[in-house]
This record gives sequence, C-alpha cells and structure tokens, in this order.
Amino acid sequence: MANQAVLFGNALAAARLWLVGKIPGLTIVGTEPNPRPDQFVLISDAGGRQYSPIHEAAFLMVDTWGPTKNVAKAKAQLVRAHLSSLYNDTITVPASTDSPAMDVVIYRATPMGGLVDLPDPDAKIPRYRQNFELLVRGTPI
Repeated sequence: MANQAVLFGNALAAARLWLVGKIPGLTIVGTEPNPRPDQFVLISDAGGRQYSPIHEAAFLMVDTWGPTKNVAKAKAQLVRAHLSSLYNDTITVPASTDSPAMDVVIYRATPMGGLVDLPDPDAKIPRYRQNFELLVRGTPI
C-alpha cells in the first residue's frame, strides 16, 4: 500500500446518523439549529490523529442541551450509552451537495473522560459536554 492515497469518511455525519437511528425523537444535529428546540444534541469535530496509513481517530465533541439540568444529563447519558455501543459498524453517509455518498467503517467509539456540566453561557440553559474518539478505517482511492 505504499504511496496510496486514503480517504477518510465523515465520522461526524456517521455518528450523527447512528444516534438518530437509536434515539428517535431527540434532535441530533451537526450545526446549531435556529430556532433552538427545547432539547437537542450538537456533534462537532474536535480534531483527531492518524494511527496508521489506513486508520484514524476522529475526535468528536458532543453537547446535550435540556430544559432542566436533570433532563440534559439524562439525555447526555443516553447519547453516551448508544454512541459507546458503536462497534465494528459500517454506516453509509448519503451524498450531499458537496460530497459523494460514502461508507464509513467505525471500529469503536470510546468516551474520552466523563460528562462535563457546562451550562450554555449565552442561552442560560443546562448543557452537558462529552468527548469521543472514533477509530475509523479509511478507503484507498
């Protein structure tokens, strides 16, 4: 595989699709909605690193808002449970206006630390943050 280009799929979009399928009724987005719903989850890219020519770790930041601290924490724990169950799965991210459809192979999603109580300073509503590392396999092109 010397000198071969490897494309890594959109781990954020794959994780979002995974959660949408596991937690129906909870708004799970990649960009902050306007107007904001009463409770929602925002998944953001938070960097990463390449383990090998064909494997990368994608870091994700996952924020969960709720109308009360208890609801925000309960939803964050639910997200954590389902995202942590992502193991040896292939998620097809559909094509968009700026990228083709692509299968994203995720070997595992591992929490990086615990839940952090981080109230939203602008909206003054409860929010919990957690970080994940997704081990992803790239596709030689």
